[in-house]
Amino acid sequence: MSALILVTSRASHELPALPSMKLLSIEDDPSMQSALQRALGRRGIEVVACTDGALALAQWAEARPDVVVLDLSLPGWTAWRC
Repeated sequence: MSALILVTSRASHELPALPSMKLLSIEDDPSMQSALQRALGRRGIEVVACTDGALALAQWAEARPDVVVLDLSLPGWTAWRC
């Protein structure tokens, strides 16, 4: 079973309107990743998808997301290490 944590790098009053929001999704289950991308993409949210922690760290620096959705159980990496 996967668990998700939402993390934002901005104060809640500073978040942009949903259509301009960028979300970094770190999820190794393809069906979960796809469902998240479809659901949020329909609402105009840009989803940057990663399947492992190392790629996620690189994407975090490059994409500068507003919100991160993190799977707590990724192979070879856990959220508790960051």
